[in-house]
Amino acid sequence: MVARRRTDRLRLRPRGGDRHLRHACRGGEAKRVTTDPGLEFAPDWSPDGEWIAYQGNSHGNSGIYVVPETGGKGRLLTDHEKGEFGPRWSADGSMIAFTTDWAGKSDIWAVPSEGGTPVQITKDRNNDFAPSWSPDGNWVAFVSDRGGRTDLWAIRAQGGEAIRLTDDEAVEGGPEWLPDGEGIVFNYNESKPHLFTVSVEGGRPEQITRGKKSEAGAVYSSDGERIVYQSDRAGTLDLWMMPAGGGEPVPFTSGPADDFAPAWSPDGSTVAFVSNRNESSGDIWTMPAAGGEPTRITTMGNVFAPIWCEGGDSLVFTSLATEGGHAQVFRMPVGGGKPTLLTGGDYDLVSDCSPDGKNIVYAAHSAGAFDLFLMPVAGGPTKQITTTDHWVFAATWSPDGRHLAYLSNEDGNYDLYVLRQGEETATRVTESPGNESGAAWSPDGTTLLYNLNTGSNNLWTMEVTAELTKGS
Repeated sequence: MVARRRTDRLRLRPRGGDRHLRHACRGGEAKRVTTDPGLEFAPDWSPDGEWIAYQGNSHGNSGIYVVPETGGKGRLLTDHEKGEFGPRWSADGSMIAFTTDWAGKSDIWAVPSEGGTPVQITKDRNNDFAPSWSPDGNWVAFVSDRGGRTDLWAIRAQGGEAIRLTDDEAVEGGPEWLPDGEGIVFNYNESKPHLFTVSVEGGRPEQITRGKKSEAGAVYSSDGERIVYQSDRAGTLDLWMMPAGGGEPVPFTSGPADDFAPAWSPDGSTVAFVSNRNESSGDIWTMPAAGGEPTRITTMGNVFAPIWCEGGDSLVFTSLATEGGHAQVFRMPVGGGKPTLLTGGDYDLVSDCSPDGKNIVYAAHSAGAFDLFLMPVAGGPTKQITTTDHWVFAATWSPDGRHLAYLSNEDGNYDLYVLRQGEETATRVTESPGNESGAAWSPDGTTLLYNLNTGSNNLWTMEVTAELTKGS
């Protein structure tokens, strides 16, 4: 990997309930750089090594800050209710690029490092992120999902028409310019999530989808006969259906929008899902399982992970459309109405609704870890289920309500665990070199359906001079 401008190691270390920046030069003791309350992420050295840019939320929203290398109070450069992420210094140190959805979609913006008015660099209906300045400051490379794929693009620093640098089915990310400006080193991820099943007692997993496309987010229908899941096999992210025992999948949704995170209604008649249709940043829609026209349920945007509750009368979901941009849990009647806020933490992720429809389980962030909590679906007192120093999330109840399956990185990578009601120790049911995700119980409670990435994740370099010259 190409070295960055400065080789000092910069890192995050949790301390109490906050995350602060520390650095250690050529080994030795780490030195604390920031002291503000809240969380700090994504540090980037200035070219002269005198300043550090980072994203923090000490003022409420996620914003871009700079702090002297010697430490002190961070100076806020951006302050918008939608938040800013991933700061990157220009080569001359005069500008800092970042990602934000101020204009409705994720775009690349830049702000003077001394403070001033931000300027928009990319303008597109798709999502642009992960900016990287060329050494001469004339270009910004970035990652975008334009065209339905996650590829590398570049654009003049003053804006204009973007140039596509890669065009393939892999997922590119993390662009870094070579020192001579002639090329870019980037992450090239050929991994494709596919669907697997495994017995809740453990054992050998069985793969049920294959190919070069991504399949994820699968859930069983209530009668156990069908599976609905998200896939990009048609070019865009759509919902597909297939027999639960395997077989040929058929499209359930289609079109230029991305449809994902499906959830069956308890009676199996309807599928709820998240979509960016109608230029939305992500809202819940429902559609008859037999096919038909989708109906929009929410309009607040930045919604994900819908689940059915109260016998199918309400939907519970997580949204970032909150004061400060924190992920929190809401409940809303399926027939329409105003969403009700259920949680108030810094980062709360709804996981599942109990089979009797009375309680929800969700993951809450605290002191660098995620743990599971139980809450009445109408809101009220919570009960902590797990107490860990790692990440526990994406819990799902067994059909009889006696077990919780969840994901945990207790042993390094993310595996599936099952916790029996009334017990404190969970049973690990998968053990693979990859990361599992998206577990769903079979209706008879004997099998877990989940995603597992297959493939490789490597670093590549490419020459870009010829492509950029075409755009001159």
